[in-house]
Amino acid sequence: MAPKRKADSSDGSASKKRKAIIMEFKVDIIKRSEKGETLTNIGRSLGLSRSTVATIIKDKERIVEHMKGSASMKATVITKQRSGLIIEMERLLVLWLEDRNQRHIPVSLMVIQEKAKRMFNALKKEKGEGSESEEFVASRASKERLTLLLGGNAAGDFKLKPLLVYQAENPRALNGIWKSQLPVIWRSNKKAWVTLAVFEDWFVNYFVPSVERYCTSKGIPFKVLLVLDNPPGHPAQLENFNPNVKMVYLPPNTTALLQPMDQGVIASFKAYYLRRTIAMALQGTETNKDLTLKDFRKSYDTLDAVKNIADSWEEVKQTNMNGVWKKMCPQFVNDFHGFEDSSTC
Repeated sequence: MAPKRKADSSDGSASKKRKAIIMEFKVDIIKRSEKGETLTNIGRSLGLSRSTVATIIKDKERIVEHMKGSASMKATVITKQRSGLIIEMERLLVLWLEDRNQRHIPVSLMVIQEKAKRMFNALKKEKGEGSESEEFVASRASKERLTLLLGGNAAGDFKLKPLLVYQAENPRALNGIWKSQLPVIWRSNKKAWVTLAVFEDWFVNYFVPSVERYCTSKGIPFKVLLVLDNPPGHPAQLENFNPNVKMVYLPPNTTALLQPMDQGVIASFKAYYLRRTIAMALQGTETNKDLTLKDFRKSYDTLDAVKNIADSWEEVKQTNMNGVWKKMCPQFVNDFHGFEDSSTC
């Protein structure tokens, strides 16, 4: 067992909705191509790959027909082109994210931030005079914080229910919802930390009974080695709570090298979580043309996060859970082929 603290709507209907996204920019790309501008130059000026531009040009007939039958959308184009570089950048960013999502290319938050800054600077340079005063900082925006404790067994066929520690006990998004029915173990304190009290409660009331049930179902003795790193919230001794659980700590400053959850599981989980959140943003901006990415971020609440956490954790494969033991205990690892690259841009 190796606990560790710390985003896919790919069905047909969602894909069909996303295909119509930000048509005004697609039409602009088509017009620039018809004037003889190369795909490479168009892509470079907008911060898009040549393949993305080529895909839009290839879909020219459908896009033009769609725009002909949508007078309201034409009006939207005029309005939003006058609303500033940030609006234009957001729409280009959505187009880029749509392309990555449809091609199942994972992206990290850092990559998205860097892409947004590049697009904004490219637009600012293209617009020239009158745009110098506009500034943009790709921040992480939300000040809300939560901590997750994730873990599972070496075989990879048993994952612990995520422990989630939030800043507030009763956020507005959870009004009327029984926390015991959430797909996470909900705990709270002002700093959203896994404190000693939170950890002991999790260990006694969830970890021990859950692992004991698993062992019983597999017909194996309830004898467990719990591997932990060294954060302040982890207690020095837990053997007194249950004699069947032996707890060992990794040496200081070796977590990134040895801790199984740090060998790829957390990175995969974050990539799945981000992908699911991006899919929600794409669907939201397509359903409501007036919704910007900033608006979506404000509407994304704690319950959305909890659901995405549970779905993303479910998406982590057994082979991934097993493969992370390769450096610590290679004899435990079966058929492991590696992780998705969550840093791809």
